[in-house]
Amino acid sequence: MYRRDVLNDLTYQSPDHDPRESGCMARFMAKPRRERSRGPTICGGMGNTTVDTETKTQGSDRPSSAEVDGRTARAHRTKDAIVEACLGLIDEGDLRPTAPRIAERAGVSVRSVFQHFDDLDSLFAAVGKRVIVRITGLIAHVSTATDIHDRIEAFVQQRTAVHEAMTPVLRAASVHAASSEVIQAQFAEGHDFQRLQVAEVFAPEIEAAPDSAAILNALVVALAWPTWELLRSRQDLSTAQARAVVTATVRALTTQLPTSD
Repeated sequence: MYRRDVLNDLTYQSPDHDPRESGCMARFMAKPRRERSRGPTICGGMGNTTVDTETKTQGSDRPSSAEVDGRTARAHRTKDAIVEACLGLIDEGDLRPTAPRIAERAGVSVRSVFQHFDDLDSLFAAVGKRVIVRITGLIAHVSTATDIHDRIEAFVQQRTAVHEAMTPVLRAASVHAASSEVIQAQFAEGHDFQRLQVAEVFAPEIEAAPDSAAILNALVVALAWPTWELLRSRQDLSTAQARAVVTATVRALTTQLPTSD
C-alpha cells in the first residue's frame, strides 16, 4: 500500500481513483525498505504488482518462459521510459515532476509509475544511476606530469562541463534533499569523489603548500558545483565567463603560493 506521507508529491485523483495511486514524485542508491509480504513481482522484485502465487499452477494455464521473458522485457522498458521522462522534465526546468506529467511523457499510465517505483527514494535511486552514466564520458584522467597551466585548463574545462550538464538535476535534487536520505547520501558520495579528484590532480601543489589542508579545501570550494551555480545563476555569468573565474581562482591557489621551503 502506498503511504500518503511518503508518496505526497505525485498525488493523482481520477474518477476511479485507487488510494494506492496517491504517490510520489520522482532519483540520483535507495534506502532500505521495510520487508513486505508479497508474491513475486514484475521486473525481478523492482516493481510493486504482486502476482497471485496460488494461480497459474495448472499445466496449460502456466505462462510460458517466452511470455515471462516478454513481460520482464516490457517492464524494463517501461521503467527506463519513466526514468528518462523524469530526467527530461527536470532538464527542461521542472524541478517537481508529477506522476501524470511523467506518465504522459513516458507514454505509460499513471498506475505504471506507482507499480515500478514504490516511493520517492526508489525513483531518485534510478535517476541517480542514469545521471552517472550521462556524465561518465565527460570525465578523463588528468596527469600530474602535465604542466600546471595546461593541467588547470584541462581540469577546469572538464569539471565545469560536468557542472553544466548536472545543473538541472542538482537543482531538482536540492529541492528534495532535506527529506530524502538517498539524495543526501548521493551528495556526500559525489562530494567525496570530487574532493579525491582535486587532491589527485593538484597533489604536487598541495603537498608543496605551507598549509596543505587549507589549499585542498580552497580548491574543492573553487571547483564545486555550488560555486558554479553562484557564478552562473546569481552573478548571471555566461559559461565562458564563469569558467574564466574558476580558472583564475585555481591558478591563484596553485601557482602563487610560497613553498614550504
